[in-house]
This record gives sequence, structure tokens and C-alpha cells, in this order.
Amino acid sequence: MGQATRSDDCISQMASLSGGAERLLRPSEVAEMLDVSTHTLKSWRHRDDYGPHYKRLLGKRGEIRYPLSEVLGFMRSDLHESYAAEVSRRPQGAPDSPETSAVSRGYDSRAGRFVTRSEGRSGGSG
Repeated sequence: MGQATRSDDCISQMASLSGGAERLLRPSEVAEMLDVSTHTLKSWRHRDDYGPHYKRLLGKRGEIRYPLSEVLGFMRSDLHESYAAEVSRRPQGAPDSPETSAVSRGYDSRAGRFVTRSEGRSGGSG
């Protein structure tokens, strides 16, 4: 619990910084703020649809930096007030969306893979 307080204090301190230039954070700083590993941040950078935006600095090393405003914006995005609100915002056909409630998806240990079953079927033939 002490770590959450330290992280919250860090975020508050960074958010209150004023001045002309925006602070650029190292991946290790962002990882600590988001409570993920730097490897996870790297994975997110390779995806088109997830993670805070970043800059690659010029130079031989091309170091990665995250603008503070992008990290804070990422932390605020995708907040849900309830599970029902989260499900209602999912695209049609997404798992657990109301449009696909007659279909269940689960892991079949005999087949060694995820399977989709219509309601009323046992999914036994294989």
C-alpha cells in the first residue's frame, strides 16, 4: 500500500510542474507510475492501439521518452464507472458483449485450445 501512495505522490508532483517545456519521462519512470515492467511498455510500443504515446530521441541510441501529458492522459483513458458501462461500450461481437450473449467462449482442455459454443450445444463433436 505504501508503494501506491509513493506513486500517487510522484504523479501529483509531476502534474504540478509548471514551465514552458514539458517533462519527458524515461521508460523506467513510466513503468513505475503504471506499475508495469519496462518490457510491457516495449510491447505496448509495438502495438498500434494501446499504451501512451512516446518520442524517440534523435541520435545513435534513439532513446525513448514519454511526454508527461501523454502518460497522464493514458492513465485517465478507458475509465469505467461500472462493469455494465464497460460492457456496453465494447464493439459488437466482442467477448461478453450483449450481442454475443448466446455464444460462449472457453478453453477446451481436451482440444488444447479456445472454442466457441452456441447456447444449447454441448460442443462435443471434434
